[in-house]
Amino acid sequence: MQHLRSIHTVSASRYSDRSPDATVLGAEHTESSTASTRTPAQSTSSISTIAPTSITGRKPDGLEFDEFLIMNGKYRGYVAKLMLRGLLARIWPRASWRPPVRLLGGRGAGVAGLGFPAGVMMAAMALCTAFTEFFSLRHPIALAPMGGSAGGALAAAVSNGGGLGLLGGGNGDPGWLARELPIVAEGTDRPWGVGFQSWAIDLGTVERVLEQNPRAVMLSFGDPRAFAGPIRQAGAALILQVTDLEEARQAVDLGADVIVAQGTEGGGHGARRGRSTLPFVPVVVDLAAPTPVLAAGGIADGRGVAAALALGAAGALIGTRFQATAEALADPSVTKAILEGRGEDTERSTVLDIARGSPWPSKYPARTLGHPFLDQWRGREAELAADADARRAYQDGVARGDLPAPVWASEAVDLINDMPSAADLVAALAAQAEDALARAGTR
Repeated sequence: MQHLRSIHTVSASRYSDRSPDATVLGAEHTESSTASTRTPAQSTSSISTIAPTSITGRKPDGLEFDEFLIMNGKYRGYVAKLMLRGLLARIWPRASWRPPVRLLGGRGAGVAGLGFPAGVMMAAMALCTAFTEFFSLRHPIALAPMGGSAGGALAAAVSNGGGLGLLGGGNGDPGWLARELPIVAEGTDRPWGVGFQSWAIDLGTVERVLEQNPRAVMLSFGDPRAFAGPIRQAGAALILQVTDLEEARQAVDLGADVIVAQGTEGGGHGARRGRSTLPFVPVVVDLAAPTPVLAAGGIADGRGVAAALALGAAGALIGTRFQATAEALADPSVTKAILEGRGEDTERSTVLDIARGSPWPSKYPARTLGHPFLDQWRGREAELAADADARRAYQDGVARGDLPAPVWASEAVDLINDMPSAADLVAALAAQAEDALARAGTR
């Protein structure tokens, strides 16, 4: 029989409105445990007393608990944070890594075999996933590598906040990468990566980026086969975004370390004939198992992150929400449009790509906020493509400021109403997800 050993006093300002006397229940560690070496930046806990609490059942060999933060120090049905590093992976093999639904708790449920009192909410257990374990992250949240706006400062801030920051390498512009890569590389000592549009880059671009030792490279929109080998040989993780099942099968065949399932609600470019996030993600999860899958498309708050986890995803890739952060490389007019935008005003179309002379493949139209040029040319894409004067008029209008540039935005844009720092946003998203899962378990 094992015992919960250490009770820690925690300074947790984000929970101060709920409990002035929050406590952390730690656990007896193996000799390899690194909990005692945690830096102040990682934890504000200090040991205050010892109070053993029995756990029934057999503890898996080598299992290490990280920490349990339980509000009020009493089992009132709410767990603010529960991180069990390695627990799920050790109890349920990765090949079938889907714990029983009862582990998400529910009043009176407890946790079978582990001896936790009834009423303890296990929702936050889901926040320790195969994705967080793979990259050693605190939160199952990744920054979408939005071309242009996901610069080095934003990617570093997301990584410093406990997520995975992905630089928006886009079409591999050498000047942009030369400026932004050092910012992220020097701005964080935590895992970060770079994302590219597969259709728009060459192998040389990827090889130059790999010289900066990113932890991951993400490829989207196009055939990734030419780049998968060099990415793996460099020791970087391969993340592949998919928009349909054919792409998902290819990602599995290529041995992707992480697969991103993008639903059609997402802002920016995506599938013309794709599926919405809710039905698409679990299909990809089933197809790709045991490869971790991230949900993407229409996720802009912690409830969306919680929903992704409930669908079987190991985390969420989030774009539009991070455009409205202090570190984003977004023009103030774009930020203003996002803060004021409404989901019903977004539209997926190729009109603005044709108007600006972008060579994006037509199978990936873009979701943007409303635009006067969209209203003028909707349904007349072939005519616009053949009308050089109309395209020139659009480009001149944008250059003069008479027409707005496209604002890539998801259907969840209504949920965005502030402009926090990216690190604070990562923490807020994780806290909201924990709350959402805990509330769902008590209803």
